Amino acid sequence: MRNLTIFVLVLAALYSGYWFVGSRAVENGAQAAITDLQNQGWIVEIEDVSTRGFPSRFDTTATDILLASPGDGFSYRAPFLQAFALSYAPNNVIAAFPNEQKVRLGLQTIDIASEGLRTSAKVEASTSAELEDLTIESGPIQLSSDFGWDTGASKLISAVRQTSGMENTYDVYFDVDELQLPEAINQMVGSEAGLPTSFGTIELDLRAQLDKPLDRFVAEQNAEPPRPETIELRRLTANWGDATIEGRGDLEIGADGTPEGRITVNVRSWDKLIGALVSLGLIQEGIAPTVQNVADTMAQGGDTLTVPISFQNGFMSVGPLPLGPAPKFF
Repeated sequence: MRNLTIFVLVLAALYSGYWFVGSRAVENGAQAAITDLQNQGWIVEIEDVSTRGFPSRFDTTATDILLASPGDGFSYRAPFLQAFALSYAPNNVIAAFPNEQKVRLGLQTIDIASEGLRTSAKVEASTSAELEDLTIESGPIQLSSDFGWDTGASKLISAVRQTSGMENTYDVYFDVDELQLPEAINQMVGSEAGLPTSFGTIELDLRAQLDKPLDRFVAEQNAEPPRPETIELRRLTANWGDATIEGRGDLEIGADGTPEGRITVNVRSWDKLIGALVSLGLIQEGIAPTVQNVADTMAQGGDTLTVPISFQNGFMSVGPLPLGPAPKFF
């Protein structure tokens, strides 16, 4: 019995040492990241960084945060940020954000108000730390700009997961409920088309193959960001009042960012959307009557329209009808 007690005490002492060494490593790693940003010209101000959670967790809190990029084009302010990790799985981290945050982009300042905004990330336990899983989720969230626009949603979730058995390939999922449109967009399209001021739901499910992995080297100074090579759109669904959009298809992305392939879109209550797309500049006004006539023919008098959108030689088209230049991915 005495030997067992000694053994347990030794294990407890070793684990306590591991936790305290690990907690210092977390704080030293945070300080090293801050120093690296400062060496790159960033302004980083944090009042305090502390780690608690003994014995099973590393709970790290940073308070009174200011982060500003070189050239003053971006800044971020928050009263605190928290990161949580199990002490036996430090490569799996959950970050919790405050209910009030402030982001400045150029001359524009955006206030972010949210409930339960958090993100979780898991990376491989390797020197490259390739991303395995990233999830962002929030309850009600509102963005308000000092440029005069507001938008928000009742719920959102976004996830990126490494695709098993496929190199540099990731499954991407996005879901948002009750997405509010900025007032400027509502003034342009909402009342004229008889569409509501918010989307009911928007859901996106795709698989993307990149030219390089999402790992720690992506964050290095002057590193080229990963670029998509293929995109498999497995499902896109958007509900905007009576109008519903569903899309599927496959694209190959050229070296200059130009897509090649086809996306098939099914649109219900399509007639309401044509005027909205013209108002937003997504359909050229000069070809709007032609689009309307072709849509009438393709729908054959029905309420649902199937639109095969082809991307070829830098342009988009529906059958023989050109829609204009294809958007580039980079």
